[in-house]
Amino acid sequence: ANSHGIGFYPGYTVDAGAGSISFTGYGNSGGANTFGIDLMTFGAQNASSISTTGDLTLNGVTTVTTNTNHGIIINTGLTVNAGTVDITGDSDDAGIILKGSVVSNGAIQLKADLYSFSLGSISGQGTLTIEPLTASNSFSSTFSNSSLTLGSALTGLTIGKSTNTADVTIASAVDIAGPITVYGGDVTV
Repeated sequence: ANSHGIGFYPGYTVDAGAGSISFTGYGNSGGANTFGIDLMTFGAQNASSISTTGDLTLNGVTTVTTNTNHGIIINTGLTVNAGTVDITGDSDDAGIILKGSVVSNGAIQLKADLYSFSLGSISGQGTLTIEPLTASNSFSSTFSNSSLTLGSALTGLTIGKSTNTADVTIASAVDIAGPITVYGGDVTV
């Protein structure tokens, strides 16, 4: 069975109006798959949403090292819409798995050492930063934006941080309304 620090089941709606939303989930029991936060949907037929005009903070952590561990998974059919977005996934395996949609009119920050994008999308009218965890200098392996769609109204994109020595591959086209900064060992476009 899977283990979840926090698990949302399909068909949910979280709406905080102008308030802030913050969830921190610790997955630590070592199931077949362990998730800090699992935002489940089982596809579009069970569409779910999290929305606020305020700040959204999601922090998913796994503390076990057996089987498959993920910090946070945002599944297909989930729309996250917030004023600002800060998502952190800390795990031995993929820290952040993005299959759903994230929208923000403010800054969007994603922090994980390893990412997996599977038809995920990020859009809005703010800046997007995708970087390693605060305590890490680099991504744990080559970063690729393959299967990630970015909205054209984003006002800036930063991938990595100045200390990143891991390679970065820009495998999907990027067309946004602002500057693009990429930090990495070898950068392939």
